[in-house]
Amino acid sequence: MTHPLVAEARKALGCPYVWGGKGDKLFDTVGVRLVPSLWLPMEVFDCSGLVTTSLHRLKLCDWRASHSAATLRQACTPVELSAVREGDLLFRPKHVAIVTEPDDLDLVRVIEASGGDQSTLSPMAAARRTPKAEVREHLIRIDSLMANGMRLFQWAGRLTSLFPPHVVSPLNGA
Repeated sequence: MTHPLVAEARKALGCPYVWGGKGDKLFDTVGVRLVPSLWLPMEVFDCSGLVTTSLHRLKLCDWRASHSAATLRQACTPVELSAVREGDLLFRPKHVAIVTEPDDLDLVRVIEASGGDQSTLSPMAAARRTPKAEVREHLIRIDSLMANGMRLFQWAGRLTSLFPPHVVSPLNGA
């Protein structure tokens, strides 16, 4: 059975990365064209916006406008990178991704809004980037290095502090 956070985040696959996006619907020329004269707005996300919007849509939080990757990390119980499971979050400075499928061989599948930066402020800007800036699911090595020699993901966490102590979290099975 798929973790609820993963299932909700997968609904955003292919949506453009826009810095600060939290599921906002923006009208842009890369929207979905139904007929020659009709364009629909499209949802846009950044990395923390994907996580917080997914939680908000699951009715598990009411704080989607104020959370960044750093504040999401503070809401997590630390987990060893080698012990991540579906629904855990992976972090590096200013970025967060959701684990969708851990593997025994130091590989993990993640879903994340990536490929952009603070200058990616519209779906059109996302479409012009290479690689395309969007919500995507892909396989990574948990110990991969970035160009600057830092590990791709440096911390892992399990969301636990979003819920009052008396509430059973459907995310962690507590």
